[in-house]
Amino acid sequence: TLGGLSPVRLGLVTLPFLALWLHLASRAHRRYVATLRESLQQHRLDAGRATTQVLDRDTTELLAARLDAVDPKEILYALDVMASGAVAAHPAVRGLLEHADPAVRCRALSILNEAGDRTALPRVEALLRDPHLEVRTEALLYLSRHADQDPLARLQDLGDYPDFSVRAAVVAVLARLGEERLEAAQPLFESMAAEAGAAGRRTRLEAARLAERLPLPFEDALRRLVEDEDEEVARTAMRAVARHGAAPFATSLVGQLGRPPLAEEAAAALVAAGEAALAPATHALADPRRDPAVRRAI
Repeated sequence: TLGGLSPVRLGLVTLPFLALWLHLASRAHRRYVATLRESLQQHRLDAGRATTQVLDRDTTELLAARLDAVDPKEILYALDVMASGAVAAHPAVRGLLEHADPAVRCRALSILNEAGDRTALPRVEALLRDPHLEVRTEALLYLSRHADQDPLARLQDLGDYPDFSVRAAVVAVLARLGEERLEAAQPLFESMAAEAGAAGRRTRLEAARLAERLPLPFEDALRRLVEDEDEEVARTAMRAVARHGAAPFATSLVGQLGRPPLAEEAAAALVAAGEAALAPATHALADPRRDPAVRRAI
């Protein structure tokens, strides 16, 4: 207006600046994509992008491409970044449910679960029989949230399925759902710990491994596992109670000091029990009828 230019002439003046802006924008975009690719390769995507609510198209496409990487660490990193944005339900994430690495399957399941992606239901059903406990647990947790069924009901749907892995996964899911579900998990865990003989060894071992991962308050069943006749089961159970609270099991641990292959694990668990181990250890030491190996270990 001040220069007396008409709209047409003003348009002619601005066209060169518009062309320059488009050229600079194109160069900036290419550099942006190159920098983003380099950041992904070096696992140093900036925190501002990683915490944004919506990832832009370039970032999403590059992250989806990283999901085809050979190295599981690359895939897990890309999944972590995608989970922070609004692209957690990307089709490439669902494709990872059949990945060879259990950590990748587990992380993809967790992301789809949190994203509320119900399109993966048929694939998740198949993962109920996955050979890895963590994957089975995530699958049951997903189904318990998005298939509108209780994990125990899911177990019933499978029929009379005695496989230790499914029972362990159900206990793990119920424990993760909160203290109010532990009552339902208790009989399942106790039945696993009570399976006797060589035939029940794998079930008892899975129960002990589960207790090592999760702080389960089922003292009677855990005490049975600590005193188990199988050395690997007992050793795993000792590590579990040492990690999550060995005080209630001090008496049982003192008794296991007399088994040379287990004496070291039993001693470590007794140390973890602290002052709670002093009374049973003192009584055993003063009892001349106790196994001399136990008294020497004390």
